[in-house]
Amino acid sequence: MIEKAIERGLKNNLFDLILDLIHLSEGISEHDYKKILMKFINESRYDLLLEILNTQREIPIVFQIFSELLFEKYLENKFNNNFYSSDLDEFANILLEKQIEGNNKFKENIKIIKTILEIIEKDRSLGDTLRDIIGVFLTNEALIDLKKINLSINAIYRNSNGFSSKFFSLYDLFKFTIINLSKQKEKHIAIFKEAETQFFDILFIEFSEILNKLSEKYKEFSEEKKKKLSFDEFLRENFLKYFSYYGCNFYKGVLIKTIIRIRREIENEEQKDGLISFYLRFSNNYWNYILKKMYSDKSELTYFSEWDDSLKRKYKLYVVEQILLLRCRILYKAVDFRVLNKIESYNKVLNIITNAREFFRSNNYTFILDNKNFIEEILIKTGWNRFNNQRKI
Repeated sequence: MIEKAIERGLKNNLFDLILDLIHLSEGISEHDYKKILMKFINESRYDLLLEILNTQREIPIVFQIFSELLFEKYLENKFNNNFYSSDLDEFANILLEKQIEGNNKFKENIKIIKTILEIIEKDRSLGDTLRDIIGVFLTNEALIDLKKINLSINAIYRNSNGFSSKFFSLYDLFKFTIINLSKQKEKHIAIFKEAETQFFDILFIEFSEILNKLSEKYKEFSEEKKKKLSFDEFLRENFLKYFSYYGCNFYKGVLIKTIIRIRREIENEEQKDGLISFYLRFSNNYWNYILKKMYSDKSELTYFSEWDDSLKRKYKLYVVEQILLLRCRILYKAVDFRVLNKIESYNKVLNIITNAREFFRSNNYTFILDNKNFIEEILIKTGWNRFNNQRKI
């Protein structure tokens, strides 16, 4: 009953009714509080917000929801290029000056939000803004949740002109920094994994257009051998311009989803095998392309300016690991065990990782050898480790 009354009040802007319901009712759900507070923030009804915060000070969840929503509003407005901070800034100051009994934690949250506000008001690059917001996240890890990570990914995406090397570069720096410098690494890995799954659908729609165009070009390439365009040249012209070191998790997801779609939707076995072979070959060429670039053009890897050498080495290892995961997982999803021996497949993957390790060893990336479990970790993360026992028999 209360839920329906709140819904009607929000729909028809009956704010007095909503306030009466809050004052007279007990047991308003967290979900309904969130809808009410978000409505008042969007309508800039800070007088009503202040009344709720004062009258509901015995309910901690109200303050938690409010501080989260205000933070999200800052980020959303900033990255939609529609940021007018004066009202929100003034309201934050009122909250800081106001004596709200028993809610010191809430006042601390408002101070954090003020810090975020000061960061995003400045006219600076997206990278600098992101770096400072990461600093606030790491200082106040309780802020890090799925909603804020999603907001941040969307902000990076919109301000990097979509699916681009700039997006993947900033996203990888964002993810790597939070995961490696936070005190709750496993928790934040899980948050990023879920965020990537949600955001992947957006990327797949955009990238599917690229894949469709590529498939058409590949048909032309296959049919017109007289052009004498090598496969490597074909990839460089039509595909690799979309790729950099960064974003291997997203590339991996796109390619795996593409291969699964081919297996499910294409009935012609010859066409199916040809397309899967193409994507496997792409994976191999992408791998070689990245290896060459990492050796010849070290400047392409970017870091946050305050990183020390140790963190830079960790980031290089992270990039190498992501590329290997892409390479091995694509093979795992694409291989047809009806025609290819499982042990032979395992040996092939093992050779890929071993050869990669030797490549980096000979090209001044000896830090990879510091991790004795490097090969085993790649095999476990890509699913290939389950064939290890079969190999030994």
